Amino acid sequence: MSLQLPYLSVVALLFLAAAAQADIATVAKAKQWRALLGDDDADSKSYFLTSPGARDPEGELRAHLAGFRREKDGLHLQCRFPARYAYLKRELPAEFPREHQDASCPNVDAFLRQLGGSALSLVFSSAYPGSPPSMFGHTLLRVHAHGRPALSDYAVNYAAAVGPDENSLAFTVLGLAGGYWGTFALVPYFMKVNEYAHAESRDLWEYELGLTESEVHFALLHLWELSREPTFRYYFFDENCSHRILRLISVAKPEWPLKTFPLHVIPAETIKALTAIPGAVREVRERPSLRTQLKNQLRRSGLSSPELFPDERDPASLELAIAYFKFETFHEHHELSPEKQARYEALLLARSRLGVIRGDLPAASAASRPEHGHGPFLVGASAGAAGGRAFAELRGKVAYHDLLNSDVGFPAFTQVDFPNFALRSESGGSGIYLERLGLFTATSLAPWNSWERRFSWRVDLSVNAGHELACAGCKLLGFEGGIGLTRGLIGEHTLGSLLLLARGEVGSGLVGSGRLTPRVQANILSNPQARYKFQLQGTLIADVGQSLRPKLLYMVEWNHSFQLSQAWDVRALSKLIQGRSGRQWNGVHREVGLGIKLLLSVLCIDAHRCRATLVV
Repeated sequence: MSLQLPYLSVVALLFLAAAAQADIATVAKAKQWRALLGDDDADSKSYFLTSPGARDPEGELRAHLAGFRREKDGLHLQCRFPARYAYLKRELPAEFPREHQDASCPNVDAFLRQLGGSALSLVFSSAYPGSPPSMFGHTLLRVHAHGRPALSDYAVNYAAAVGPDENSLAFTVLGLAGGYWGTFALVPYFMKVNEYAHAESRDLWEYELGLTESEVHFALLHLWELSREPTFRYYFFDENCSHRILRLISVAKPEWPLKTFPLHVIPAETIKALTAIPGAVREVRERPSLRTQLKNQLRRSGLSSPELFPDERDPASLELAIAYFKFETFHEHHELSPEKQARYEALLLARSRLGVIRGDLPAASAASRPEHGHGPFLVGASAGAAGGRAFAELRGKVAYHDLLNSDVGFPAFTQVDFPNFALRSESGGSGIYLERLGLFTATSLAPWNSWERRFSWRVDLSVNAGHELACAGCKLLGFEGGIGLTRGLIGEHTLGSLLLLARGEVGSGLVGSGRLTPRVQANILSNPQARYKFQLQGTLIADVGQSLRPKLLYMVEWNHSFQLSQAWDVRALSKLIQGRSGRQWNGVHREVGLGIKLLLSVLCIDAHRCRATLVV
């Protein structure tokens, strides 16, 4: 019997050792551990303890277990990776015996005290029409703290580390190619509100996350790990602000399906993915921009412009004038003149004497929140007649919003499309041909009024069929750009614009190497009902340097869009092109068509399972 006890003890020890090894292997495969290692995205070698890094999660885990027992370069590894330490200590308690002591990490403790960390909100900033890269919106985190005013909270922002003198072309190229490191920054929340809601007039929506305080604490420990030094390369389309913020949330809540998107990560799409998860959002708050506040106050007052000398007995009239001065200060990025500053202070004093207004102006409408907008992917089919022939057409788009789409969840009267295509087949034709390949199109029709003076603009890089050349099979690669003015015609739902454009093109069917076509384009764009839009567009084209075709053409388009649901809309399109030969205008191209379009959002849970979301 005495001989069997040592034998049984050895067997028990071997069994316990094997169980411990199995536990280590299981934890190494867990979503939360892989998320802590960056899910194969991390580009900095110092983020890992082994050369394979995230490619060998078990080897990295074992290196951490060994490393947590010693210091490295005067810094205990527990203090460099506190979230990893907390996770492994929780999941593998047998690896941390009673005599093991936690390291003292005063910098981590001070970081957590500064942030507070009672709750987290995902903040969405609407698009900024003044800059094409910002027309997709932006997301950041707000860190709440008990008893602290909202504007005194901290914001967690992720962005490319761009030099102060970087030009726009370099930023575009390097941002697409991963030429910048991405960095996390902590700033007071009021600074972000001033930047987005005030200076750039972008509406903000705050989505308070359904996280416990311990989960918030764990996310902030991981944020400490990420903010010590740049860890990830920044890619504009996918590994961008929204992608990285979602990954940070996923570390705290790995069971939420916030994995990835198939082609690009658009900020509004991450909001949809979050709000679709039961319990992920606890509360939604809206913070309208200065422009939205001023527009709403103008609508409420029935005036077309702010009154700078209001009735000082009327609180609403005073608030309208005050809102205008605030808007001018932030939007124009300069201080008020001494005269205006004195007038502004007098208005504030007069307003303070009247006390609180009953029925203060409400925040931006919940119906305009980003999760209520249409999806960025589009597939569509249409049929019609062109040049006396019937045609069928297939269209597709990767992103994001055009002038005839519903503006719910998007800035009104703006367009960002890339890439998109149209394939067409005609009766009696030889097959399918490319009608259009849009590489990038952006349009901003900003109303010019008494209180805001913004130019409208348009850029387009695309390949088009040369219908105005009356040339079957001709393809033209062209770049177009220009500016103009837009005014409200009937209320705020109908705009008229006039743009001066120039388009340079190369391609088959042209005499010489290319052509330049200055253009004058007039637009009427209206949204008279919630589900209906129409566009009447006329373009006068001068065909410079061409002697074999009409030197002057005009093109008229009359388009309609009927929104059936968030995902479906029906389009009726018509186009007429005429060219002038001598004193007569002759028909060059006519077409009419009717089509249906499906707009959808796509989220990939993993590399093999993607989910298309339709809201009917």
